[in-house]
Amino acid sequence: MYSRYLFIGLGGSGGKTLRFLKRDIKKWMEKNGIENPKIPDGWQFLHIDTPTNPDGEELNSIVPQISPDEYLGLIGQNLEIDEVQQALDHNTNYAPEQEGWRIDPQGLNVGLSKGAGQYRAIGRTVAIWGASRIEKRIKQISKRVNHHNVSSELKELYSKVTGELASGQPPLRIIVISSLAGGSGAGLLTDTCDILRASPSLGSEGSETFGILYTPEVFESLGGDATGGVQANTLAAISEVLNGHWYGGDPLHEANSINPRTVPQIEDRILKDIGLAGSIEQSGPAYPFLIGRVGEGGIDHGTPERLFEMVGRSILSWMTSQNVEAKFISFTIGNWNQFAKNRASSSKQDLLVNDGLRGEQGLPAFSSLGYSRLSVGVDYFKEYCVQRIIKMVNEFVVTYNYASQEAHTAMEKKSTQEVDIITKAIAEHHKPPFMRKAGLSEVGKTYNQIQDAIEPENAEDLVRSFRKDVERMVLSGNQPKQSGAEWVDTIENAIKRYQKEFEAKYQLGLDKASEEWVGDITSKILNAVEETISECGLEATAQVCMLASDELENDLDEDLQGEESRARKHALKYDEAFAELHDKTKIDSNNEILKQAIRDATKQVAVNRLAMRAQRSRTLSGEVSKRVIRPMSRYLSDAQREAKNDLEDMSTLVPWSDNPPPKIVLPPAGEFPLIDPNDFPKLFKSLMQRTFKGSIDDEDGRKARVRSDIIAGTYLRKDADKIERPDDDAIRHLLTISPKNEWWPDADSFSQKAQDDLRVEVRMNEKELRMRTESWLQQEGSAFGEFLDTGLRDYLGNTKAAFSNNKIDNAELDDRKARFFAQLDAAILSSAPLINVSKGTLGVVHKVENDGVGAESVFSEIPLDSHDLTASMTSKLREFDLDDTDIDSILTADGKVEHIDITSFIPAALSPLVIDSLLRPIADDRQQAEMQGENAMQGFWEFRRARPLKRFVPVPQAVLASMIRGWFTARFLGLIKVEAGEAFEIARDGNTTAKFPYPLLTTNPAPMDYLPAVLEALPLSYVEVNLNGKLSPLDAYKTLRDLGKEVPGPTKANYVYNSLSPELKKWVETGEFPNSISDPTLKGSHIPSGEEGVKHRIDLLEDHISAGIASYEKEFEEHKHKINTDPSALSGEPHWPGLRHEIEKALKDLKGACKAAKKDLSKPSFY
Repeated sequence: MYSRYLFIGLGGSGGKTLRFLKRDIKKWMEKNGIENPKIPDGWQFLHIDTPTNPDGEELNSIVPQISPDEYLGLIGQNLEIDEVQQALDHNTNYAPEQEGWRIDPQGLNVGLSKGAGQYRAIGRTVAIWGASRIEKRIKQISKRVNHHNVSSELKELYSKVTGELASGQPPLRIIVISSLAGGSGAGLLTDTCDILRASPSLGSEGSETFGILYTPEVFESLGGDATGGVQANTLAAISEVLNGHWYGGDPLHEANSINPRTVPQIEDRILKDIGLAGSIEQSGPAYPFLIGRVGEGGIDHGTPERLFEMVGRSILSWMTSQNVEAKFISFTIGNWNQFAKNRASSSKQDLLVNDGLRGEQGLPAFSSLGYSRLSVGVDYFKEYCVQRIIKMVNEFVVTYNYASQEAHTAMEKKSTQEVDIITKAIAEHHKPPFMRKAGLSEVGKTYNQIQDAIEPENAEDLVRSFRKDVERMVLSGNQPKQSGAEWVDTIENAIKRYQKEFEAKYQLGLDKASEEWVGDITSKILNAVEETISECGLEATAQVCMLASDELENDLDEDLQGEESRARKHALKYDEAFAELHDKTKIDSNNEILKQAIRDATKQVAVNRLAMRAQRSRTLSGEVSKRVIRPMSRYLSDAQREAKNDLEDMSTLVPWSDNPPPKIVLPPAGEFPLIDPNDFPKLFKSLMQRTFKGSIDDEDGRKARVRSDIIAGTYLRKDADKIERPDDDAIRHLLTISPKNEWWPDADSFSQKAQDDLRVEVRMNEKELRMRTESWLQQEGSAFGEFLDTGLRDYLGNTKAAFSNNKIDNAELDDRKARFFAQLDAAILSSAPLINVSKGTLGVVHKVENDGVGAESVFSEIPLDSHDLTASMTSKLREFDLDDTDIDSILTADGKVEHIDITSFIPAALSPLVIDSLLRPIADDRQQAEMQGENAMQGFWEFRRARPLKRFVPVPQAVLASMIRGWFTARFLGLIKVEAGEAFEIARDGNTTAKFPYPLLTTNPAPMDYLPAVLEALPLSYVEVNLNGKLSPLDAYKTLRDLGKEVPGPTKANYVYNSLSPELKKWVETGEFPNSISDPTLKGSHIPSGEEGVKHRIDLLEDHISAGIASYEKEFEEHKHKINTDPSALSGEPHWPGLRHEIEKALKDLKGACKAAKKDLSKPSFY
């Protein structure tokens, strides 16, 4: 049973991936016998981006755009960032969401209708502004994917594809695809996932979102401006993803408690504002999978588009393979948390976030996946064949009139290289056969095609009837003998009586035949045009039509006019038949001379019908010229111009040669074909020879026949003599020339229909040539058709005659089998997850020795059940610890399977600290910015962070609470040294210090922003850990955390703080600052020693904290008033209001601990 899927692509990267996925779904459906496939409603797609219209037009020739109803462009045409920001400023609910990062539109030159300009903060601004529209569209597609018909539709599709009955109800899988590196996608990511999570129509499945996240490494090949800001965007994006993943909101949080013991859920103002439940436990994708460009298997996927295409193929495998669905998708949902816990428990190293109670810790958060495919390779060979043929056809039809042998011969004969002259010479040569094929030739006595075609079928009967009518009138009864002259008068009277009747009947027949001719001649002309194109190209054929029109309107018109005149004159001389009769005196009605005179006279009178026919032929030939042939010439010239443009575009396609195939038709990195691409030319030649075996033996002859088939549709005719165009609607689209209407002549004498010129479409562009060529290649029973229909099972055995009636010989079969296992091994190796992991850091962080990241491989169905390779394949699968049940579910006897997909993933998520693909590019870019000075440093981080610090700092909220308390504790005790132009330092045990990152992401912060700036810079320490393979860059933050805990220790609580930390207790007891490296903010040198001194110091500490609380409250009220009157105050500094509630909690925790310490002083000694 296929699952339901909801795919959401964010930004350009997500949208392009959806395009490739949809294309491949339709290809998959077509290959499984579903004509004109419509993707089922159970598989829904939504592309969300900033621009008004989807980008990626450069891919339109490779993959279709997403449907308009599947695209949500959040910005209307001409809408600019200042208007968007102004709208947000008017909603005071959004102010807290923009603390410290609000976009200041002044001087910002970004055209939103084209995108977010690589700025995440702009992307998030657009996300907030468009949140209600995002929610509405998600609700719409949720309704579709949940419709009651979806289950039966998916079951029907499953049965058609597999031949098996489907059972059960399809679960819903939600996949969000985005880059971490861009502006729009990375800015939209978390909000979109949170809308899914809070959407009531999706239920619990809305919280099980798979995130396919492209790392900055993917875009390195673009270089220059195209990659500006991607590393800083990624740093911000992963911080926000980690913050949401580790948030740790407790749905049972004691909201009304004075001192709650657990972290409250996220209260999201955006969700509330759009009508959703604002409380969520986590934020962002539930299962984040990172995708880089180069995997552990060493396969480099090159350009971003190649990678998007690979991911699309990979997702298709999840959707259509029951084994991959079960072993990857279902497995991940069921086991993610447990495997992450197992990974975390395997190491005792302090990673800053793995500290505290079980629910407070940040578990390893990122997995990755890889993908490869082993295929027969027929798709790539087919593409090779298609390109080779359409390039040959295109070059022929465009260049024949100046580059062919016939053209060169004409140049020599005419002593000129003038293309127009040469084209006309070629046309003159091809015009006579064209006229004959079109049924328009009236040359000499041999060809009277128009006149013959419109001659009434009963013409001879009418002549005989006319004669008999005259004979009956003249010879009836017992006529007395009369003189010859008297008989002549009688005959003439009879002729006059019956001639009009005869000609009227002939006229009716002529009208009927003319009407049929008008209907039939179109097919003949179009066939002739197509055949002529296949013989001399488009431009020469256009000239042939012009010459044909000249002949029809001039020479033929004159000839037919002469024929008409001669016929009429001849008919008028019918009295010449009476010459011998005039000499007779008295003869009776049985006289043979009399009878012969009647026969000769009526015959001569009947010649007038030929005048009528010639006159009609003259009318029709002029009309068909004017309304069909001349317009055709113009259409052909237009097609020539379009094809000529294609000629340049098709310059990179496969030429008609035996050279190795170009890169354009080679399988992408990660696909391993059994057909060696270097064998494509040899295989193509072999199949072409077999296609025309016994009829055409030379290469040029085969090319000519292929051209004829592709252009003129010769192979579509039921027999060789059939000249009518195929009338089967199923193949009408395969014809080169498609009429859009029926033409009609200006001939009121035989029809009352309105005159009309023929309008046609000449389909010779690359797309149309490709469609016809694919049809030709895939003819049932043909050499190419049989080979291209070969599945993996047949290719590896003689279960079918994969080469027509030729059985595969044993030697070739052995070679194929050997290559199969070699390629399978290579595919398995290359399917490794698409991230690079720092081996040194991996060992430090996760204590992994030789097992690596522990990736597992999942295979799609393998069609080698009941095959002579079954035993070997079973043995290979056992290498992956698969039992017989697993192997039975993988092996199938389905002959339609053309490939094996291998999906590898990391079941136990990893810490971001170990992932080179994620952090190394950031380190390199950051280093470059540092070398370039302060302006570059400011530019590095400008408009990257897109959330208040509470939702940004990449630690669990419980750890954040400890670090904030630790900051104030350190400042109280003089344990932090802050000097402008230097790294901030914090004192540690043993008279050592640890440094915070320098420069900070926010350079030169004001004193109240020291704490926010230090917390904001935490991800830089993560980068340093990855770079150096040491955990020491985390020491300063770990010290902050420990200073803020009431009881230090890896399993002791972070969120709860009921008593003073050991450092504060020591000061309370002694009043000393033994480890201070700066002036303490606490002043107590005058306080006496002993118990009284302890009490005084507690009071001093409490007062000091109270003053701090009051100061922050005063500053916040002033700040609140300022942003109410001037929302631009939300932009940039100060940053501390983004931590206002966390700072307030920290100070109140410390104050509460002071009160608890006072109580402890008054407790009886027996406590």
